[in-house]
Amino acid sequence: MNAELKEKCDLLVKNRKTITSTFAWESGIMSLAAATLYTRSGLAADKEKLKECGAIIKTKTRVLSEFRGNVKMPLICKMALSDNPIKYFEQVEVIYKLLNKSKWLGNDYKIMAALTICDYADESDYELYVNRTNEIYSRMKQEHKWLTSDEDIPFAAMLAVSGLDVDKLIDEMELNYKILKRKFHDSNAVQSLSHILALDEQPAEAKCAKVEAVFNELKAMKHNFGTGYELATLGTLAMLDIQDKEVANLIAETDDYLKEQKGFGNFALGAKERRLYAAQLVLNQYGPEDARADGVVLGSMLALTVAIQICMILCITSCIAASTANN
Repeated sequence: MNAELKEKCDLLVKNRKTITSTFAWESGIMSLAAATLYTRSGLAADKEKLKECGAIIKTKTRVLSEFRGNVKMPLICKMALSDNPIKYFEQVEVIYKLLNKSKWLGNDYKIMAALTICDYADESDYELYVNRTNEIYSRMKQEHKWLTSDEDIPFAAMLAVSGLDVDKLIDEMELNYKILKRKFHDSNAVQSLSHILALDEQPAEAKCAKVEAVFNELKAMKHNFGTGYELATLGTLAMLDIQDKEVANLIAETDDYLKEQKGFGNFALGAKERRLYAAQLVLNQYGPEDARADGVVLGSMLALTVAIQICMILCITSCIAASTANN
């Protein structure tokens, strides 16, 4: 493993430790997902800033507020990383209220969508991107009524801020879906992966083939990648200008290193979950940085945001499932 990638791994481990020690009663899996936000920025988590942002949420929301639920830790980290935490929270709240005019459920996922729109859209364009998110989600629902659910709301927001034509996105998603179903059998996972690949302007056959090639390489190395929602992360890696075998090698090396770190072993985290974070770290190291062109976010530059969002979606889904089971 090269030194830069090792540093990313160590930073993730350090950030997770800082966040879990600062908010000891919060969900461990959400704290890990939140730690990726700091790691993405190349920064060490600031304990005092995190406490300050936690206090802002406590002051500005009611006890049973959605903002104090499963997305609390990612929101706190996003606020802490912003120049003005109070303003950032207020902007997210404005977008969330706009999204909440829809009839969808899934408040956690709406907040995630609000975070994406807040990060990538100018304040004057919030309503525009909320409307685009609504349109894309509705079109997803038309194409796959029974597959499309709350977890797809953040994906709709990511597609909305890409600035790509909605008709083109829907057509591309459908083409990706048909190709990917030949290899992968979890329809929900394939649909999520097809959403991600719609951001990539490579020919559909080529990018779908790259996902399959990386998946097969990892399997041959005995670093099997998950075929549930984790699969969507491989779509972000298909955007890298790196050979399939090299991408797989980087993920495997990162996976092996993380496995030796406290809290990342097979019993503490799980192999498939750890490989999800390993893939995200590889993308963090080798992917493009966020960029804007004429005020519109380039679709291909959303890759890392997508990878982190997938971690969040999996964690929120796990939290909701655990809560339902306990009740």
